[in-house]
Amino acid sequence: RWGFTLGETMNQKLSAADIENIKALRKEGMSQKELAKEFGVTQARISQLTSTKKRPSPKKRKEP
Repeated sequence: RWGFTLGETMNQKLSAADIENIKALRKEGMSQKELAKEFGVTQARISQLTSTKKRPSPKKRKEP
């Protein structure tokens, strides 16, 4: 019913291959909602993975 089985979470760990597949499928037009259901993660996680915006990590940010 929810796209995952008992014992799995909505944010299961994705492999590097899963992430590449998600990015490719997104480019082909698959919706974030469909991808989230297919890979057993939240739509927000799909958005994070496929976002083109890059944010510097806290270690790389310069102090003012």
